[in-house]
Amino acid sequence: FSLVFVTGALNFDLRVNDYKSADLENHYFTVVGRVNQEKDTEYGKYLVLDKVNLDGVYKGDINYKVAVYVEGEVDYQIGNVIFFESTLFDKSIFYDEKFSSYDVVRGIKYTANVNAEDVYFVKDNPTIFQSINRLIKENLRSGYQGDEFSVAYAMLTGNDEYIAPETISSYR
Repeated sequence: FSLVFVTGALNFDLRVNDYKSADLENHYFTVVGRVNQEKDTEYGKYLVLDKVNLDGVYKGDINYKVAVYVEGEVDYQIGNVIFFESTLFDKSIFYDEKFSSYDVVRGIKYTANVNAEDVYFVKDNPTIFQSINRLIKENLRSGYQGDEFSVAYAMLTGNDEYIAPETISSYR
């Protein structure tokens, strides 16, 4: 048990140090990435991009994901490759002055804020799992609404981003 604990702690410590050392220092970039997660928000969409390529002060592929807050109406879905230009802000491992492993574990290191008219579709390139996820989502949306959809979708895919915080609280 001690060996497993020490190994896990060292592995997490390495991940945290790698996360902290991956700062891009809040520079402006041309960003191309594939939508890995998407969620409607009060002001538009929240997208998480993987397979991200940057052009700017740093050029090339990055190992971390980018959380993009898109203000306005866009209809991008999981698997779409998109393009935009924006400042990428480095995320901290602290939230409200407390250590938070949420982004470290999920690999989300950078954030960007863009307007919907500044985001462009490049191509549709979903993985097999993203294609299945999209199929499940479309079928559930055709038969369920609101909390019914979000709970069924979470149970089938493990993706709880559509569940309202009060519903998650009730289930917990």
